[in-house]
Amino acid sequence: MKSNLFKNCALLFVSIMIALLVAEFAFPLFSQENIHNRGMHEEFKCRIRDSLLGSYFKPNCKSRWVRKQRDRVLFDFMFSTDHLGRRIVPMTSFPRRKISLFFGGSFVLGAGVNDNETLPYFFSKFLSHYKSYNYGGSGFGPQHMLASLEEKHISDEIQYSGEDVSLFYLFLPFHISRAVGTIDITNRFGRHFPYYDYGDDKTLKRKGSFESGRPFKARLYSLIWKSRILKFFFSHVLTRDSEKDLLLTYKIIEQAYKKFQGEFKSKNFYVILYPTYNVKITKKIITLLKSSKIKYLDYSNELALLEEDFKVGDGHPNAKAYAHLAKKMMINFQ
Repeated sequence: MKSNLFKNCALLFVSIMIALLVAEFAFPLFSQENIHNRGMHEEFKCRIRDSLLGSYFKPNCKSRWVRKQRDRVLFDFMFSTDHLGRRIVPMTSFPRRKISLFFGGSFVLGAGVNDNETLPYFFSKFLSHYKSYNYGGSGFGPQHMLASLEEKHISDEIQYSGEDVSLFYLFLPFHISRAVGTIDITNRFGRHFPYYDYGDDKTLKRKGSFESGRPFKARLYSLIWKSRILKFFFSHVLTRDSEKDLLLTYKIIEQAYKKFQGEFKSKNFYVILYPTYNVKITKKIITLLKSSKIKYLDYSNELALLEEDFKVGDGHPNAKAYAHLAKKMMINFQ
């Protein structure tokens, strides 16, 4: 009796292990993520590791940025930086009486378009009294803006001398996962990104990076990521944005607003709400922004910008989209 029970248990165990091994190796053949990323290739020479932001760009760098999937070119454009590694915003010779600082991820950086096709460029083109600076970066979230305002002395970087300064942060719902460092963000590209959380005194503080500030979680995420099955199931569970995650994201934005106010004596801090089908998150972030009287520009209903005619091959906005958005902004800042 006991012998049969042992054999049955052993057989069940072996069967489960075989099934898991088969699933582990077969999973990539059917995973939508693997299908989407299969054959991806990128050529770009300006990216570097950065101790403050996790990653940034080489100073005075000029490079083609090409992204391909197999033989299909998703985008191919020229990328240039200034002496501080910021993406260049080509300017005309008109006198500039005001300054605009743009923060955000690749939608601000302009992944997929040339230097003279980004949102900061079109903003200064349509509003010639503004001089724009592009502080966007690949994969960046609101914590990159806060880290820059806390530690970069931006007033010195832009040679501030009392001009009227405005800051624009372009928000998208997936910036929440970037702010909290979910399992996919940590493993894909954000391991060294700034990590903010509440201290013992319940104030928001930087605690290193997602790797250095929470080493146990970072190691656990790495282990999960090595298994194709665990990666799929846990990433879908552990990447769901909670109310707590949303609140932390908002608190990061709020603290950046206070830092900006303190440095520039200005309340011209704006959160740009890019078009999205995630109306629920947009409404919630608006409610939170209102509670602190933080200004916002709500373009979430400009759903035409989500159509293929306004995108480059990998889904990022194209020059037409940025020009359209800048014209909308022009109405508020003429």
